[in-house]
Amino acid sequence: MVDALQTPEGEGIFTQYLEGFYEELSIETGINFEVRQAPKKRALILANTGSVDGLAARISGLQVNGFPNVMVVNASHYTVQHVVFAINPEIVESFISYEAMIKQSLSKKYVLGYLRGSKKAQQLLSSLPPELTYVIKDSDHAFKLLIKNRISAYLAGPGIVSRHLLKEKFQDSSIQEAAVVSETQLFPYLHVSQKDLIPEIERAIFRLQKKGTLARLLNKYQ
Repeated sequence: MVDALQTPEGEGIFTQYLEGFYEELSIETGINFEVRQAPKKRALILANTGSVDGLAARISGLQVNGFPNVMVVNASHYTVQHVVFAINPEIVESFISYEAMIKQSLSKKYVLGYLRGSKKAQQLLSSLPPELTYVIKDSDHAFKLLIKNRISAYLAGPGIVSRHLLKEKFQDSSIQEAAVVSETQLFPYLHVSQKDLIPEIERAIFRLQKKGTLARLLNKYQ
C-alpha cells in the first residue's frame, strides 16, 4: 500500500488529473494510491525523509539533486507543456517556437510574464534582461494583466492549468494560445522503502499508455 504521494498545492486542474491518473493506477495494480498536497519544497522534503511514500509527479533526476532517498518510477505519466498566451495578433503569429519567442521579445521589447517559483520558466527566459520579464502569482492574475496590456505575453506551465482557466473563465476575452515552447516529462517517485513496487508500477503505466487511458484522462481535464 502506498499511503500518500505528495504534489504541490494550488495546481488546480493538474492535481485533478493526477488524482484521476492514480485512481486508474490503483485499479490497474491493486495498490492503493492517495495524492496529497503540500508546498512545493516541503513536498520534496517529506518524500525524501520518508514521512510520505513518494511524489506524484516530478521531473527526472531528483536523486542526484539533493534528494537521494526518492527513486524514480521510470515511466512518464504526464508531459508538462510550457505554453505562451497573448492577445496581440503580431505576437500570436510570430511566437511560433521557443527561439522565435526569445528573438522577438528582444527585438520588440515584449514583456513576458511567468509564475513565481517556476524554475523552468526562469530557465526558459534566462536570456532576457530583467526589464522584459514580470513575475506573476497565478494564471488568473496573468490573464488579467494581459487584458490590461500590462504584459505582452504569458509563459504558462503546466499548460493544462491555463488552458482550462482560459476555457472556463476567460473564454470571452481575446487571449489566444500562441505556441508550445517547451515539453518536459514527469514521473512518479517512491521512497526507497517502497522500491520493490517500482517494476510493477512501471509495467502498469505502460499498459495504461497502450490502452489509451492517459490520453483519455488528458482530454477529460484539459
